[in-house]
Amino acid sequence: MEVTPTSWYNLSIGIDKEEEKKGYFKAGQEITIMDIIRLRTGLVGEPTSFVGGIGIEYKNAEFSVTYMNHPDLGGNAVVEINYSPF
Repeated sequence: MEVTPTSWYNLSIGIDKEEEKKGYFKAGQEITIMDIIRLRTGLVGEPTSFVGGIGIEYKNAEFSVTYMNHPDLGGNAVVEINYSPF
């Protein structure tokens, strides 16, 4: 389920379930600032982990940094650069 009450705020709530595995809850939100900066936070379950990040989108390019804190495995950061010529 995704709710977009405004153009600057997104809320996403869901349950992931794979065959033969227990399902888990996830939720996240994204706030857009100045039409190019996106602040993201969320929770992913089993065990519950915090996720946070920032994305900068300009024309056809996007740069994102995401951090996930797992209670057993520690922190993990991901950097993404995307470009679409269309």
